Amino acid sequence: MLLTAAILGVVAAIAVWWQEPFLAPSLGSAVFTQLLHPEEASARPYAILMGQVLGAASGFAGVFLTGANMQPPFMGAHPLVWTRVAAIVVTAVLAASLQLVSGALTPAGGATALIVAIGAEADDPAGAAHLAVGLLLVTSLGEAARRLVLRMKGADRPT
Repeated sequence: MLLTAAILGVVAAIAVWWQEPFLAPSLGSAVFTQLLHPEEASARPYAILMGQVLGAASGFAGVFLTGANMQPPFMGAHPLVWTRVAAIVVTAVLAASLQLVSGALTPAGGATALIVAIGAEADDPAGAAHLAVGLLLVTSLGEAARRLVLRMKGADRPT
């Protein structure tokens, strides 16, 4: 779908222009959910934004509660260490629980939680800010495109 590529391309271009890492892998999951399953509750702005915010918060909590912030990220040449495994487990429980309680259920929220837990996103204020900018861009651009897709399908209904 060209809209999916266009949204991710715009966010990537903004990241290049600002020289900041605004594009995280979980944002791709969000856009795919918004545009390939636009009728689903998990594709609506509340689920997309809040599900990922809760996922990120769970990831940061899991990382700090287990001390994984003192370990290298699980990426590239760094192996997965037990502290990161503990962070993943804590993060998964927190993210799933918070999404269920809030009703902000989206696969992208689980992906965001895992990205933070493994260290793919910096576990500091700058990492949180980069993720926040990406979340806002994807949620807003993706929602506009989601509504267009619904209109094209003739399934436009209040959300």
